[in-house]
Amino acid sequence: MRAIVVAGTCSGAGKSSIALGLMAAYTRRGLRVHPFKIGPDFSDPMHHKAATGHDSYNLDSWMMSRRANQACFIRCAPATDVAIVEGVFGMFDGRDGKSEAGSTAEMAKILGAPVLLVLDTRGFARSAAALIRGYTAFDPEVTFAGIIFNKLESSAHKAWLMEAVSAIDSSVKVLGGIPIVDGLHLAENQFYPSLSGEEAVPASYIQVFADLIEHHVDLDGLLEAAGVWKPKGGPNFYLENIRSALPYAKVRIGVARDAAFCLYYQENLSLLQDAGAEIVFFSPLKDSLPTRLDAIIFGGGYLKHHLEKLSLNKKLLYAVRAFADAGGIIYGEAGGAMYLSQGIEPFTMCGVFPFWTRMKLGATTKEYVKVCLVFIICFFVRHYQE
Repeated sequence: MRAIVVAGTCSGAGKSSIALGLMAAYTRRGLRVHPFKIGPDFSDPMHHKAATGHDSYNLDSWMMSRRANQACFIRCAPATDVAIVEGVFGMFDGRDGKSEAGSTAEMAKILGAPVLLVLDTRGFARSAAALIRGYTAFDPEVTFAGIIFNKLESSAHKAWLMEAVSAIDSSVKVLGGIPIVDGLHLAENQFYPSLSGEEAVPASYIQVFADLIEHHVDLDGLLEAAGVWKPKGGPNFYLENIRSALPYAKVRIGVARDAAFCLYYQENLSLLQDAGAEIVFFSPLKDSLPTRLDAIIFGGGYLKHHLEKLSLNKKLLYAVRAFADAGGIIYGEAGGAMYLSQGIEPFTMCGVFPFWTRMKLGATTKEYVKVCLVFIICFFVRHYQE
């Protein structure tokens, strides 16, 4: 297996578009591509699945231990030709300004995978060489598969950049240069209001990215530079600890999954299945509640675009309320928790919780937060150590 971590010099450098294009291009060549995303992101993994046909797993050094990240990564190796890991923010940006915690660079070292550095070249000529030297020398423990120039303004612009890079003492090769294409970029949440979680990006859009990569990136050279990946850690560490903490009997868990409920970390669902759970997907937009359930999970999603339709599925609303009243176990997260309330103004919902909720417009930010529990509950008891 070959493993590549796609990192950007900054947010907006184009790593998401290039990672998606690489996934689609290698898949189109007949290779088995397994996608991953660094950080607590739901949007990009949905793009990845649309490009490769495989579920994308999140890797996160803040929420998961070093060995758990390695175990998540290595479990996919036997059935994979190329593992492509999309980074987060700028390459060395993470939880704070002092450490590498939560950064793309840290995860590349945890996995033992080389970095493909994406450089936004707008406004750069010779200065790009200084930037590349800084990135490649900043942490000697990080290895590099190559560099891609992105958002080139012209062929002359690329020639200047190549000339500048050739003048510095760098063993890292430039493997391609992507020109600016007007109107083509992958904005977060660009497609979700109208498309389900199973089709986050139109196939035609993905193929445009794949075509750009095919024409402007040395795909064979990238695989050669990446080399054969050597695993770190053991694939069964996480699973063995979970199995030891659970009873032998299997459980049947209903998971809400459709255009309204589509934001899940695949690792969580896979771990439940590995531990013996039977996962039964259903759609709160149109389905009845599956039978013989031991628990129900309502994740997050895009409920605001489907409130009236969710409210009109009275049969399911009543069934969920009856399941809760009978002592059934229900986990609701984000929009899922709102769905379990009396309603999301002005539409009635399940009525499990004794309060109403409302959608609030406005921008939100992503950051890691530590929570101090007043009462210890089962979900937050730590069952294993690093």
